[in-house]
Amino acid sequence: MIQLKKVRKSYGDFHLRDITLTINEGVIYGIVGESGSGKSTLLSILNLTTPIDEGELVIDGVHCETLTNSQQRALKQEMGMIFQEYHLLNNLTVLENVRLPLKLKGIKDVTKAIYWLEKVGLSGYDTTYPSQLSGGQKQRVALARALVTKPKYILLDEATSALDEYNAQLILQVLSEVHAEYQPTIMFVSHDLDKIKIFCQECLILDKGSISHIVTVTHNRKDELLASYPEKAFRRLTT
Repeated sequence: MIQLKKVRKSYGDFHLRDITLTINEGVIYGIVGESGSGKSTLLSILNLTTPIDEGELVIDGVHCETLTNSQQRALKQEMGMIFQEYHLLNNLTVLENVRLPLKLKGIKDVTKAIYWLEKVGLSGYDTTYPSQLSGGQKQRVALARALVTKPKYILLDEATSALDEYNAQLILQVLSEVHAEYQPTIMFVSHDLDKIKIFCQECLILDKGSISHIVTVTHNRKDELLASYPEKAFRRLTT
């Protein structure tokens, strides 16, 4: 379980204000809002990349502000992070990129890395370099890398926003299968309400750095997309 209690964070003129919420274990949790609403900032707080200015961040009963650097690194290893910009190492092959989290844990066996490449549809790309891949293929490599250690928490920062529909749906399908298999907590930042509606179980709507609504998502794939936040987004997710 993740709990935030009156969390604040400021960058210049931007302020994340009094964020209080609970993300229950095993839920698929969406985070939406207009550009600049604080979605990525909140996710970077959740993955321990950005320290908070005020408030409390509690993960599995541990107050994260009390963690030593080594304890924080250990907790981060329980998190699989997928960014919009892939963050692959261009001097490493596809297989070597996927193996990185395993190497950090001292695991030499490549079987898991090969399995996840097959899972994301990239069997046979082991010795390929990222520069030889399309954007969708790079994101699938990033997904395999995030999942290779079977993390307890999976965080996606606009991970499908730059992809064509085929690759976006493939990534969501793989994540759905993973969730059905072992129930990780998934946090999915997106501006795409259709994908939030289909994929997520609960959703936080941010507006100018503050919580607008927290809703249980009603699944109905036939609903039309409403493009504005937060009031139309709220109705879109709950009807």
